[in-house]
Amino acid sequence: MASVAAEHVYKNFGKQEIVKDFTLRIEDHEFLVLVGPSGCGKSTTLRMVAGLEEVTSGDLFIGDRRVNDLPPQDRDVAMVFQNYALYPHMRVYDNLAFPLRMHRKPRAEVDRRVREAARMLGLEELLHRYPRELSGGQRQRVALGRAIVRDPLVYLMDEPLSNLDAKLRVQTRAELKRLHAALRTTTIYVTHDQVEAMTMGDRLVVMNQGVVQQVGAPHDIYRQPANVFVATFIGSPAMNIVRGRLVREGGEVRFAGDGWQLRLPEPYASAFSASGLEEALMGIRPESLVVDAEGAEAQTPGVLEAGVDLTEPLGAETLLHLRVGDDRLVARVGAAATAAAGERVRLRLAPAGVHLFDTATERAVA
Repeated sequence: MASVAAEHVYKNFGKQEIVKDFTLRIEDHEFLVLVGPSGCGKSTTLRMVAGLEEVTSGDLFIGDRRVNDLPPQDRDVAMVFQNYALYPHMRVYDNLAFPLRMHRKPRAEVDRRVREAARMLGLEELLHRYPRELSGGQRQRVALGRAIVRDPLVYLMDEPLSNLDAKLRVQTRAELKRLHAALRTTTIYVTHDQVEAMTMGDRLVVMNQGVVQQVGAPHDIYRQPANVFVATFIGSPAMNIVRGRLVREGGEVRFAGDGWQLRLPEPYASAFSASGLEEALMGIRPESLVVDAEGAEAQTPGVLEAGVDLTEPLGAETLLHLRVGDDRLVARVGAAATAAAGERVRLRLAPAGVHLFDTATERAVA
């Protein structure tokens, strides 16, 4: 096992900067997730750690070794790709054994490691089959097993679950978490799926356009996003973002949106007022808009009146698509909250999940 460190790493393709000033230390045993939209540089960063892409500038370390100039085979890392990359002419046993045989391991050790990996991944009954005889989930487990048998310093995983259907993705996600708990090997995992990132990572690195936007524990990033991009990328449905003005009159603080106003309750009123902003972006998590069953007056602090455009029943909860003035909001409410398209509802701001962002920088304001 080993830590991984990147110090001011850049990657250019010609004149185009793909990764910009990536600096991070990944601790030994940590499960770190690189998450962001397609083209943000997360896979390129992973490939630089693996040695499949050259570092344009900066330094990469695995343990105490600077690995910039080391070929992939000398870095002691194992990579799992989006495509399974199995040898179709080899049975499962031989696919698992191949990396060990390439390193000329003794036959008894090869057999022991292969059968141990097969037991961990539930592949014992499949060792005699060819890849064409396996389901997608079974093929992905074989690909994982081929990495596990090597017992590397670091696992590198590039969207390994993206080819699986939704149910199998959830199951394999849980298997990966159990495997990491058992193996305790440093793991760097790339995904564009923010739900996958939230459920799997010890820490997340949120990237956009080659730049690290925020690093932290999943819940910390969800509760305190650094900017509008992180706020809207992490969370499903995305955080509602509305543009408006902060109006301070007679000891009250109101947020004036496009054709509507909201009297802010404490502590939001004090915090928003102290920001000194006139124009601002307000972010509201969908679960922070609670249907007000008591029917408080619309002018009550923290209460907002909205029209229902449509509803999305999801079983245990319902998504309400709302119209407030000329702005659109989404609220996540309990299944018992009944509302139909065309109705008007009153919503109350929950004690958490409301954020303020600067319109110029789009950064969060404390």
